[in-house]
Amino acid sequence: VIGQRLAGKGGMVSLGLPRPEAEERIAPYGARIAVAAVNGAASTVVAGEPAALDELIAGCEADEVRAKRIPVDYASHTPQVESIRDELLRVLDGVAPRSADIPLYSTVEAEPVDTAGLDAAYWVRNLRQEVRFGPAVERLIADGFGFFVECAAHPVLSMSIQETAGAEAPVTTVGSLRRDDGGSRRFLTSLAEAHVAGARIDWAPQFPGARTVDL
Repeated sequence: VIGQRLAGKGGMVSLGLPRPEAEERIAPYGARIAVAAVNGAASTVVAGEPAALDELIAGCEADEVRAKRIPVDYASHTPQVESIRDELLRVLDGVAPRSADIPLYSTVEAEPVDTAGLDAAYWVRNLRQEVRFGPAVERLIADGFGFFVECAAHPVLSMSIQETAGAEAPVTTVGSLRRDDGGSRRFLTSLAEAHVAGARIDWAPQFPGARTVDL
């Protein structure tokens, strides 16, 4: 649905700015650009019309503000999604979520949610509403979590997690894979990094039949 209805009509840009400063910078564009995601204390994603984003990037570069275009050609988490709301609800009709065994902190609600409520309407809101990643991380830290693993093809949010935590609430973040370094060696290295940082790793699947010995 996104490819057929939204592709080519928008874009997204990551700004190295806190939300208030990002809002101030996009204000002249009115409805053409909106805040799409708040990833951290100094990381905000905006989305909107391609031409307006081109102007925004040029202005940021002139002012030496970090602005990086995200490789997508639609403006998710903006009013553009409204045009496909009804169709998405039809496509996702029949989704039958259940309560998860592992707690889930939603970046829509920025708090723990019962995953039995992740029905079609939730996923449409997930695509339409602003991504509240930073606030969700704040809630996780407040609830006592301090070790974060970014499971992705390349770590792009780990720095935002560190920024959100700040010096007063230090946390540990590790990735899983990296761009142009996505094989088993990279994944095992990431596991080793997590192990050194204090995470409990189950090595048995990698070394069947092995046993642990004292150094």
